[in-house]
Amino acid sequence: MDGGFSRSRIPAASAEAHKYLLHGLANIVAGSIVTLVNGFLTFIPPLFGWGRPPALPEYLFFATIETLCTVYIVWLAWTWPGVETASSSEPAVGR
Repeated sequence: MDGGFSRSRIPAASAEAHKYLLHGLANIVAGSIVTLVNGFLTFIPPLFGWGRPPALPEYLFFATIETLCTVYIVWLAWTWPGVETASSSEPAVGR
């Protein structure tokens, strides 16, 4: 009866793979938007002198850290190895 169990796990593994794919895509889209908006609002106005005087150095410091973190999130989501579908009785798990 083990053969029936492994066949019933393949659709669940496929659903699990789609879940990780969607989460990775959401991380790439949201991280890219946050990175572009934060980077533009933090670095462009001080460089060109638009609007108010340049931002406080503390704000620039922490905004730089935030921008680097969102770039890392996008890179990690882009290079994530993914989930293999189960071809045996073992359930598929993410790496």
